[in-house]
Formats: sequence, C-alpha cells, structure tokens
Amino acid sequence: RRGFNQAEDIAEKLSRRLGIPWSITLARRIRSAPSQSGLNRAQRQQNLRGIFQVSGQPPRRVAIVEDVVTTGATARTLSQALLDAGAEDVQVWALARTP
Repeated sequence: RRGFNQAEDIAEKLSRRLGIPWSITLARRIRSAPSQSGLNRAQRQQNLRGIFQVSGQPPRRVAIVEDVVTTGATARTLSQALLDAGAEDVQVWALARTP
C-alpha cells in the first residue's frame, strides 16, 4: 500500500482551483485486485473486470483524475462503469502518462 492517494490530492486541489465539485465516494472498488505492475494490457483489463461500483446517479459530465496512466485499463474500466450508471461524458485527466 502506498498510504497516500496522489490522485485524490490532485482532484481536491483542482476542485478548489476550478470551482467544480469532486467526490471520492461516487465510485468505489468492490473487490481487491492483484497489482497491475508487470501485467500487459489484456491482463490489466481482465484483472479489473467488474472491480468498480458507482453509487447513485453520476453527474452528466465526470472527470476521472489519475496521477499516472500506464495502459489506461483502470480509467477505461471506471469510465465504462460511470457510463453504464448514466454519465454522458467521461474524461480522464492525468498528470502523467507512461510511453
């Protein structure tokens, strides 16, 4: 465990700076998953299948804040869960992306 959620810290600061709401409780992991480190794209997608649950009706537009995007598997899986729950537009805002 890292013990510190960088993406949460970034989202909170963006929320204050841009004057937009944010929520740490809109979506949550409903099960643990093995570390994504060392997995290829297909393995990461399989590893994350069904891992997120959206609570209630999400806003029409949602931004997922990530510290680092590697393959995009986590963002893709969470985006799909939000769209399935009723969001119309999901964006991914990331501080860094691995090549």
